[in-house]
This record gives sequence, C-alpha cells and structure tokens, in this order.
Amino acid sequence: MRRHTGAVPAGAPDDGAKASVIVPVHNAEAYIDQCLDCLVAQTESTIEVVVVDDGSTDATDRIVRARALTDPRIRHLRQDNQGVSAARNAGIAAARGGCLMFVDADDLVAPDFVETLLRLLGAPGCDCAAVGIGPFRNRPGDFGAGTARVFEGADALRAVMGPCRGFICNKAYRASIVRERGIRLREDVAQSEDMLFNLDYLTHCRRLVYDDGLRYQYRQHVASATNALGNRRWFDVLTVFEEFRRRLGADEPMRRQLSMNFLPVAHEGLHRYRSLRLNDPALLGGLEDMRAYCERDLPRLPAAFRLKMLVYRHAMGLVMRRRRGGLP
Repeated sequence: MRRHTGAVPAGAPDDGAKASVIVPVHNAEAYIDQCLDCLVAQTESTIEVVVVDDGSTDATDRIVRARALTDPRIRHLRQDNQGVSAARNAGIAAARGGCLMFVDADDLVAPDFVETLLRLLGAPGCDCAAVGIGPFRNRPGDFGAGTARVFEGADALRAVMGPCRGFICNKAYRASIVRERGIRLREDVAQSEDMLFNLDYLTHCRRLVYDDGLRYQYRQHVASATNALGNRRWFDVLTVFEEFRRRLGADEPMRRQLSMNFLPVAHEGLHRYRSLRLNDPALLGGLEDMRAYCERDLPRLPAAFRLKMLVYRHAMGLVMRRRRGGLP
C-alpha cells in the first residue's frame, strides 16, 4: 500500500508551475541537499520539485521536510520502499506542471537545466526535449551550452539509442501525453527501465529536439548496487531488449541501431552469467539469442564499432559465438 504525505493534494492543477521536476530518493542524506540546491537555484522559477521519499531510513526524510518548509516549490511525498520506478510513478501521479522532468537525488544539473528544456520543448511540433548528460565521480565538470538538433518520428527513437541516450533524467516530457496515454515506468523491470519509458513515450512523439550541451551530470558510485555483479535483477535488460525488438525490429535501419545499442549489453550479460557460475538455461538462451540477433548486422555496421566490439568482447573474456549452444 502506498502512503503519501504532503500539504498539497497529489495531482492538483497549478497553472503557475510550468514544469514538475520529480526527484525519487532513498537513503540519500549525503547528496539530497546538493541536488535540491541545484533545483531551487534554477533560472526558471515557475517549477515545482516533487520529492518522493521511497521509504528512506536515514536522515533523508528530515532533510526534505525541512527544505519543504522553507521553499513552497518543494513538495514532499513519502511512500513505503517500492523501488525507484514506483517512486517516479508516484511523482508522475502527483505532478501539477505541464512538463515533466526527472532528476535523481545524487545528481547535479546546470542552473539553466529547466529553462533550456522548456525552451526546446517550445519548438514547433516538439513533444520531447533532451540535453547533454555525462558522468562524474568525485568532482562535477563544467556545464555548457551546445548545438540543437531536431529528430522527427522514427529518428527520435534512434536518437534515444544514440546521441541523446536512453536516460529519463536528461529529458522533458509533455504531461498531457504521459497522462492521456497512461505512460508509466515498468515497476517489474529494474535495469534500463528508462528506455522502456522512452519507447512508450516516443511512439506518440512528433519531434524530439536535442541540445548536446552538458546540463546534467550523474554521479558514478564505486560500488553501485544496480550494477553489482551479484545483482540478478541486472538481467531484466533482456525484457527491455525483447520489447524493443518486438516493436522496432521489422525496420532495417532501426534494427541496426538496436544492434549497436544492445550488442555491448549482450557481451556484458554473458560475462556476468559466466562469472556468477549460473545454471539457468533459459537465461543463457536469452543472452545468446540477443547476441546472435545483434551480431547478424555486424558486417553492415561502422568499422569503428566492429573494432570496439572486438576489443570489448576480449575484455569480457569471451570468444566468438559457437554455432551450437554452449556458454561462450
């Protein structure tokens, strides 16, 4: 059962908020202040920051409550621990702005992050906007402006698997499309669930405008629970691949983009399977099938990518795929 707290009823309309920035948070007491500092200092002031505390057991709840008391743009919701997708979905349900954005609690955004996304989304026919995104570990790098590009229809889907990346956090979405189409994060998928959300959304998107200037920086943790070798939920990525293949695989240019996006994932999945010494024929079959599907297009893919995959495959300790079963 979900439990929400906060002074403002979930989903109440508010014409004053152009954008709702949804921040899912769980035990992020070390980072949440810095994240909120970035958001309340935005050059676009007509925003609301919907912080969904997903059952934190540290000081996160206290910190967010205190911030909400001093800044009316911050809304604090709390629910029992259900995972980041459930927290984002709760934020979607509660959001009052005409535009939805997502920021993770340990990440940082440029002062004009919201302003830029709103400006891009205001371009004629644009239903989705994106900005440059990159990692940092100890210290964030410099933010900066970039060059805008426009992607139409199917090209927008290819762009999400290419230059503007499959993240949910560097994009802006029209709340009307999300609500009317019932688009939500898959709560049963714990890896690359962002890509499924984008696949669902961009199916209804006329145009995506992407500014490649770095305006979102995500923190890379030395020991990420999601990417830890022993996390079996990492293999949820197979669900993501199958959905992309089912819906887009009939289009040849799109299939080549799928191959470039998922072949490195297939190699990593086989490496993880072997390293964990698993005995799961169905899982192994799915991983081998993903690699076989992606390698089918290798001869038609750029030479630089083929070389990269050769290096990557050897780095993962894999050999060429055998014709008849067996673990590579």
